[in-house]
Amino acid sequence: VKVTPIQDAPIRTARLSGVTPSKAAPAADTSIVQGGSLRTWSYRSPSVEQVQLVLSTEGLPLDADIELWHGPENAPCKMRVYVENGQLRPFSAVIETPRGPNTVAVRNIGQIEFPLVANLVTDI
Repeated sequence: VKVTPIQDAPIRTARLSGVTPSKAAPAADTSIVQGGSLRTWSYRSPSVEQVQLVLSTEGLPLDADIELWHGPENAPCKMRVYVENGQLRPFSAVIETPRGPNTVAVRNIGQIEFPLVANLVTDI
């Protein structure tokens, strides 16, 4: 079988109806949260529909409270996270944040010797 390359063939691109172009690169915000500290991220825009939260440590225990505050009058949704080794098993969650304003809060309830790294990605 002999294959001959096509030299001057035009390159065509197809456009599918109903397909929207992908969004811009996700925005990430990484913070170190010391033991006993609180870090919050607030989103007023209703276009932020979900966020991904990743918590990790450098091989130390990870002990945190996570809260989603939706609007000024709603009770927060709460989650408690404990991981023995945050480097081997980082915690990851996708949190729905419909119809802003929303605030995501991470409180490191571990001792001051056990900082954690919180990475929040929007528009995933």
